[in-house]
Amino acid sequence: MLQFIKESPGVHFGGIRRQLGLSNGTLVHHLSMLERLGEVRSRRDGQYRRYYPFAARLPEVDGSESTLLHHALLQTIARCGGVTPTQLAALHKASKQAVNYHLQLLRRKGLVRSSRQGRHTRYLPVQRA
Repeated sequence: MLQFIKESPGVHFGGIRRQLGLSNGTLVHHLSMLERLGEVRSRRDGQYRRYYPFAARLPEVDGSESTLLHHALLQTIARCGGVTPTQLAALHKASKQAVNYHLQLLRRKGLVRSSRQGRHTRYLPVQRA
């Protein structure tokens, strides 16, 4: 488990559980032991708790609930522009609900804008002056 966290700093509880095939109770026990021993540390990131090796440099916190998906969506929208949530969900192998959640956060922060075209909503990057 420690090796996995070292190889994937910032991985969240569900990611560890899925990758290592552990039950919730077993994972909670071992993560709390690793934290108590000073091997790993954790931090809240929106709805997730992310785990890092103790010696790892933690990413900057801007209070924005930004996650890996958040950044990946921004990059894809900047690169492609005019993409729908369904297309983004397929590209990033994420649920449409998760993609829509992050798109709404990005829109409220002024990082992307949406445009209705018939039944579809397309997301475009916001042009900075």
